[in-house]
Amino acid sequence: MPYVALQQMMDEANAFGISSYEKGTRIAEFTDEVIEACAAHIPRKKSPMSSALVYRLDGAYTEVADDATAYGGPRVPHYQLFIVGGSPDPTGIDAEREWVRDFWAALQPHTGLAGGYVNGLTEFDDAKLRSVYGIKLDRLAAIKAAYDPDNVFHHNANIVPADRGRALPESSGQGSS
Repeated sequence: MPYVALQQMMDEANAFGISSYEKGTRIAEFTDEVIEACAAHIPRKKSPMSSALVYRLDGAYTEVADDATAYGGPRVPHYQLFIVGGSPDPTGIDAEREWVRDFWAALQPHTGLAGGYVNGLTEFDDAKLRSVYGIKLDRLAAIKAAYDPDNVFHHNANIVPADRGRALPESSGQGSS
């Protein structure tokens, strides 16, 4: 598949004007409990635009050392699951947001993995970024201080430059939003 075709796969579902909310989580294995949570929650979505997307990370992904990139979490084979609530009508997003949050919460006792993926966050704060990046957040803050000391690039998952006088939160465990 050409790369551009891959990028275009979600264009229709993410058209201008669509309200959406998503959360992501890692799943070590599709255990009976994970399958039961999926089977219980997927039918509860209200909008046909809402979905659960799953992909496998293994192979070359696992050959890279944990500390070689900014990607959070261990470099072990696992599944990444994105729960996406979408609504063409802005009034429908509240129900989809609740569906996403409930589905995500139901999976958390069964994920079996620490960390998360920053693209699976919708709400950002220092504690959530710390849960995704762990100790890598300190390194990223130092890089940000070197290349963007004025924090020009601060939208989405903002990593505050280390020299801004703002203390980074201590690593307090793992998980995603």
